Amino acid sequence: MDPLRRELRQTADGLVHRLARVGVELRYDREGVVALDEYVEANRELWSPDDRRRLAVELAAFIGECMVETYGLPWRDAADGGAVIALPGGKVADPLRGAVARLDGAERLAACFDSVGAELAGSRTD
Repeated sequence: MDPLRRELRQTADGLVHRLARVGVELRYDREGVVALDEYVEANRELWSPDDRRRLAVELAAFIGECMVETYGLPWRDAADGGAVIALPGGKVADPLRGAVARLDGAERLAACFDSVGAELAGSRTD
């Protein structure tokens, strides 16, 4: 496992273990993303801005790892110093953008995850 993925997987695993202690079971697949969506929805208003910034990174690592496991895509360093998921044709998916949007009450994490599947399906028919 490359160093970038190892770091992000460790971050995601930390979230998985912490949420397991409160009864939220997460797997690295779409169902895990949906379960995390439900957890965020139920708790979002309890978190301070600092909590949300910290949690956004963990959510992004988890969503990205779900994309890696489900779609077989690699992580890649982003120009801004973060990490993105590399898609065919030089495109990228940005799990951190999706995580921040979810914490702000916008787009669900599952929509971010599903958009990658749709992009991959579209690239196969091009």
